[in-house]
Amino acid sequence: MAYFSHVMLDLYRNDHESAWRRTTDEWPHIKRSLLMNAQALRVALRHCRGRAALVMGRESGDASLLRLARREARRLLREGVPYATGWGHTLLGAIARVNGDDDEALDHLERAERELADNGHVVWC
Repeated sequence: MAYFSHVMLDLYRNDHESAWRRTTDEWPHIKRSLLMNAQALRVALRHCRGRAALVMGRESGDASLLRLARREARRLLREGVPYATGWGHTLLGAIARVNGDDDEALDHLERAERELADNGHVVWC
């Protein structure tokens, strides 16, 4: 889980390039590992990857990275657990904001807050 910790630190420090570089370097290894078989880990890793793609896509203007972030968000919604659904909506809200759609962003962020708060989770992203 060093990947997760390092990427979160990179994002906290606004070092988006390092976060994205770690993601592209480590993701093939993560996909082949058994980590993706445990739902809680899979959700955290997909959310982390989605966040890294989102910030790098926003910073670089690379629409393919925003599409990747959207795919990760959709995968989180399909997990069927409240925290994954909430995190998926946080990503979709941020993507909508980057795309200039404040109404859609607010809708997703309100859905995330309801999903997370109603199930005892704290929105920390």
